[in-house]
Amino acid sequence: MIISTKLKESNIAEYILYMWQVEDSIRAFDFDIDEIERNIIRNYEQSREVKGNIRQWYEQLIRMIVREDILKKGHLRITLELMEKLSALHHSLLQDPADKKYQELFSLALPYINEFQQKSGAEGQGVIHTCLNGLYALLLLRLQKRPINRDTKEAMDSFRNLISYLTVRYRNLQSV
Repeated sequence: MIISTKLKESNIAEYILYMWQVEDSIRAFDFDIDEIERNIIRNYEQSREVKGNIRQWYEQLIRMIVREDILKKGHLRITLELMEKLSALHHSLLQDPADKKYQELFSLALPYINEFQQKSGAEGQGVIHTCLNGLYALLLLRLQKRPINRDTKEAMDSFRNLISYLTVRYRNLQSV
């Protein structure tokens, strides 16, 4: 909750990835709030009151996951709506003749996006969703301390560059 609030304000892409990690954690603990408290919430160096608020936040997310029927896989509507906003901005920047930098970053990432979509069986998935999925997969590989080959690193660097630029533009629009 504390982390998500800060990320949502500072870096929307990191917020989305963090929320995906929280969704996976909730599923890994089989929606058991007591297990989540023992394994996650207890580790926060916060007051009892703040930990209570974090527990309530997890309980709310559990209810949302159940209500949205994404028990096995999928993402909360709140993150999907944010991805749609990023995707709309992506399309807008591609059409903006003044934003050659974004178009260049997209051109560099596009072959990797197409390849990742093919390999992951997500050909119909949007560009932004694909990039975020790739970055989330990279995060999981790193958490598992698995090796990352040069080609994967190069692809993920192109995703990260594209998403980073997009995130800055999104934050700038939100502060107007």
